[in-house]
Amino acid sequence: MKRGSIVGPLVLIVIGTLFLLHNIMPGWSVLATVGDWWPLGLVVWGLLRIAEITTWKNHGRPLPQNGLSGGEWSFIVFLCLFGSALFTVNKYRDRWPVRINTSGLEVLGESFDYPQEVQTVANAGKTPRLLVENFRGNARIVGADNEEVRASGRLSVRSYQQSDADKVNKDCKLEVVRQGDLIVIRTNQDRAMTLAKVSGDLEITVPRGAAVETRGRYGDWEITDIAGAIVVDSDNAGVRINNAGSTVKVDTRNSDIIRVVNARSSVDISGRGEDVELDNIAGQTTIKGSYKGEMLLRNLARLVRVEKSRGELRCERIAGTVNMSRGELSGSDLVVQ
Repeated sequence: MKRGSIVGPLVLIVIGTLFLLHNIMPGWSVLATVGDWWPLGLVVWGLLRIAEITTWKNHGRPLPQNGLSGGEWSFIVFLCLFGSALFTVNKYRDRWPVRINTSGLEVLGESFDYPQEVQTVANAGKTPRLLVENFRGNARIVGADNEEVRASGRLSVRSYQQSDADKVNKDCKLEVVRQGDLIVIRTNQDRAMTLAKVSGDLEITVPRGAAVETRGRYGDWEITDIAGAIVVDSDNAGVRINNAGSTVKVDTRNSDIIRVVNARSSVDISGRGEDVELDNIAGQTTIKGSYKGEMLLRNLARLVRVEKSRGELRCERIAGTVNMSRGELSGSDLVVQ
C-alpha cells in the first residue's frame, strides 16, 4: 500500500476488532460474518481511496497514476478469492457428507465411554424448577405424571490415554442437587483436564408441571410434555420442543434447527442459526436474529413478528403456512397486521 495511506491502518483496525469481538463473545462466528459481509470491505476501501485522492488534489499533492498500487491489486484479488470461498463454505457446509469439528480433540485421541450413575430426587413436588448447568452433549427431558426427578446417561471422553479418561470420569460425576423447589443437575464437565474433550448424553424425567431451564455449550436438546416455562440458552445447539404448556424462550448463538410443536403460550426465539420450524403455537410468536436456512411457520394463533437481518414480517396470525427460504417468501391463510 502507498506510503501515507490510511487504508492500511484501517484494515489492521478492522481485523483486530473482529478478533477482539470473537474473544469477548465466543458464540459469535467471525468466519460466518466475514463470509457474508466481505464485499463491504471493497466498497469502504474504494470510498476511502477516493476521499484520499480528493484530499491530495485539494492540497496540491501529486496524484497516483494508477489509483492503486500493485500490492493493493494483489490484496484485492486475494480478498475476493478468500471471501468467495468462505461464503461458499458457510452456505453449503451442511450438505457435505463429512463434517469435521476442529475445536479441541475432535479428530485426535481415542473415545472412552462411561455410564453415569442414576441420580434421583424423590418428592420433588408437582411444579419444581429444573436447572441443567453448563452441559456439553445431547439431552432429552420428558415430563411424567409423578413427583420424582430422575437423571441418567453416559459420559464420553476423548483422550490420548485411558488413564487420563478415567481421571476425567472420576472428576465429572453427575449430580442432582435439591435447593428448595429448585433442582440443579450438574455434569461437572468443567472439571475436565484441558487436553480432554468431554461430552455426554442425558436422560432426564421430571414432573409434568415442572419449569425447565437449560444452559449448554453445544449439543441437542429435546424437551417433551412440560407444562411449566421452558428456557434454553446454548452456544451451539439443535432444539426440539414438543407439547409445551407455558412460555418457551430459546436463545442460541448457533443452531442447526429450532423446532417447537404444540405450544400453549408464547414462543420467543433469538440468536443465530439455520432452520426454524414452528407448528401450532397458541401464544404470541417472536423470532429475532440471523437464521439462514428454511423458516417454516404453521398455525400460529396470535401476533407473529419475524425480525431477521435482511427483512421483517408481521402478521396478526398465520392460519395456514409461511415458508421463508433463501430470500423467497411464500404463504397461505395470512392475516396481515
